[in-house]
Order: sequence, then structure tokens, then C-alpha cells
Amino acid sequence: MIKVNIDHFYDKIDFGIITIREDEFLAVLKFFDKTYEVSQERRYIICELEAKNGEFYYIAIVRCVEQGPLESQKVAHTIIQDLNPDWLLLIGIGGGLPNDDFTLGDVILASRLHDFCVEAVYDNKNSEFSDQGGPMHPKIQDLLGILPGYIQELGEWYGKIGLDYPIVNSHDDNLYGESEWKNKVKESIEKRFGKEKIKFEPRYKISTLASSNRLVKSSEVIKIWKSTARHIQAVEMELAGVYRAARTKNKEYPILSIRGISDIVGLIRKEEWTTFACHAAAAFAFTLLKTGRVKESKMGANRIWVENLIRTTTQTGNGSIIETFNSISNIISMIEKSGKIWDDQYNFYSQQIHLLCSTIYTELDKTIKMTNISIEHRLMARETKSKIEKNIQSITAYVEKHKKSKNEKDYQYHSVSDALNSLRDLIFQTTKMSNQ
Repeated sequence: MIKVNIDHFYDKIDFGIITIREDEFLAVLKFFDKTYEVSQERRYIICELEAKNGEFYYIAIVRCVEQGPLESQKVAHTIIQDLNPDWLLLIGIGGGLPNDDFTLGDVILASRLHDFCVEAVYDNKNSEFSDQGGPMHPKIQDLLGILPGYIQELGEWYGKIGLDYPIVNSHDDNLYGESEWKNKVKESIEKRFGKEKIKFEPRYKISTLASSNRLVKSSEVIKIWKSTARHIQAVEMELAGVYRAARTKNKEYPILSIRGISDIVGLIRKEEWTTFACHAAAAFAFTLLKTGRVKESKMGANRIWVENLIRTTTQTGNGSIIETFNSISNIISMIEKSGKIWDDQYNFYSQQIHLLCSTIYTELDKTIKMTNISIEHRLMARETKSKIEKNIQSITAYVEKHKKSKNEKDYQYHSVSDALNSLRDLIFQTTKMSNQ
């Protein structure tokens, strides 16, 4: 990994991935190439991901050293301050409740959070909980709503897990809780891993999730929670903290929680299932981001092209006037196609237009100041410079408008196209005058 200044990535990160356990962290790193390392309040691994549809994402990965909502809230707050990612992804494991629709090794995507961190404890009486939290960000709900339509794009995502299903033993010795609860657990487990040995593949499920500040292994606590939130299907310990950190004064950051089911409340957890669940969550997250359908890149789908162009320009030096002009024309063409200009494209345009002006004006000023040329020649140079300035002002106004109003098509493209053609002719005229 290359260590770089964190300022290079501020406000350019598409997804900030938060993990907790070391095995969750390593499972995520298995799928994302470790390209850069940056640090401020914390250290982050920065990855580049080119999606199948051409979107290009920057991803920052960080790990909470400790479990629980307080640590996750602190880490989420820090990554927001350090890098300002567009979305937050919480990737790791969770505990499932007995259910016929999903089980061990499946992946839960949270559509709503029930935050049970606030608890009242009494003598000789069950605890009472304040049900906080709420729905996920509208952008998350929008994604989850359309996700079943991406079945082809997701494909056999579970094939990337790279691990075989561990053995499941639903014998009574591996169950805990009261009899009714144990029977529910046993029935749900055997539906997927029963005597019929039907071949099942891991699946994903969109559902509500409960989060608290303690590791819940009690069916009695689950029953209390479900009395007010009956749609809960999984439990974990960190989403509540990230949820709080993501709700800032100026912005609410979308949180996509992806949890692999490592155990069922009522079934003793096995280490091999923990490993499988870590890789299942990471595999699904990677496949989902790879589709490019989650969101538009923060810097634009054409970022690779722009960065390659910048790199080529740097390697070949300043280049000729016409090469600089062609770079500007390409940027204008990209704006015309997408109706927007991204920050890196705008910065490159600014560099190139400055280079063009400084180069061409220098040539014209030399001509104007020459004493051994005719007055007509000198006046022609002044007139050419004035026309160039007007065309550059028109082109720059077009670019500036799209910088301020992204995603708005400007149907005055024919005007800027005329300005570009005129500028090209004036550049050739300037070159001809300079060579005379």
C-alpha cells in the first residue's frame, strides 16, 4: 500500500466500510484491493473499485477495535469528519432468530433499526426497553426496494464466499432456552440442514434488525423486544451507534448494514459458522458494489478516463497547443453526454484552459510586440487575441454552469460547440502567424 495525504481523498470517498471483529475486517480485505493508506484521527485503507457498468468508486475501510455502540459511534463519527464518505457500510456478523425463510450463512440487509440500548432494570420484574432507532435512509430503502430486480446482476454471489457450508448439529445438546423456543430453533435449522440434505445456497433477506449494547443470547429478552417490534429477524451490537453518528445537523448519511448470520439465538455458535458468515457478508457487499447499481460514483463514471488523461499529460509534458485544446474538447464532450461535470474533471479543465491561455497569449504577445512586422499583421494578432478571449469566456461559462447545476442538461451545447470550432480556427491562425 502507498501512504498518501488524507486531503487527497477528502470528499471523494463513495463508501466508508466499518467492520468490528478482526475476522470481519480480514474478510472484507479479501475482496477489496488495498491501494492506499491514509490517516488522520484514524488509519484507513483506501481501495479502488471499477464496477461492471463503468462506475468507479473509492472505498475507505476502517475497523472498530472494540465491540458495542459507543465504539462504533465514535468510529463512524471519525470517518465522517476525516473523509466525508457518501455512504456508510457496516459489514460483519449478526445473530438470527428462528425463521423458516433464512438461517445460518444467510445475509441480512437492514431496512429498519430497533435500538434497544436504553434499558430499565427492576427487581423481580422483567427489564423494560425504550425502542429507539427508525427506518434506514430513504436512499437505502430505495435500493432495498429495487434490489430483487437486480437478480441477474448479483448472480451467484455466494460463489465468491469460497467456503463450504459447515456442519450443523441441531441435537438438543446444542440448543438452549425454554422448550418451545428450542423447538422453533430445531425446526428452522432442519428445514435447511435436515435429514433430506436438500442442497441450499446462501441467500439474502431484507428485514428489520435489533441493536443493543450487549451480546444477546437470551430468548426471554428477544420475546420482550418482539412484543413491540415483531418484525425483528436479527440482532447485533453496532448499528445503533453508527445510526446516531450518521444523523448530523447538516446531513444524514445513508447506512447499509450487511450482516452474515453466524448463529441463531437458541443454538450454540460454532467458530466455523462465524468464519462463514464473515465471508458471506463480505462477498455479498463486494458483489453488490461491483454491479454499480448501488449509487452513482461520487466523482463520476468517467474518472478513470480523466485520471489517465492527466497522467498522460504529466508524462508527456505540457504538450502542444492543439493537444491542450483537444483535452478541453474532450471534457466538453463528456459534459454534453452526462449533463454534469465532476470535481476532478473541472480541476483538469481549469488546468488545461490555463495552460492554453498562457501558451497562446504568449505567442500572440510576441507577435504584437515585434517591430519588424506590418501594422496590419500586428492588428490581426490583437483581433485574434480578442476573439480567443471571447470564445474562452463562452466555453468557461458553459463549464461553470454545469459545475453549479449538476445533472441538468444544457441544450445550448451547439453554442459552445461553435465556440470550440472558432477557437480551433483561431489557434491555427495564431500558429500560422507565429511561424511567419
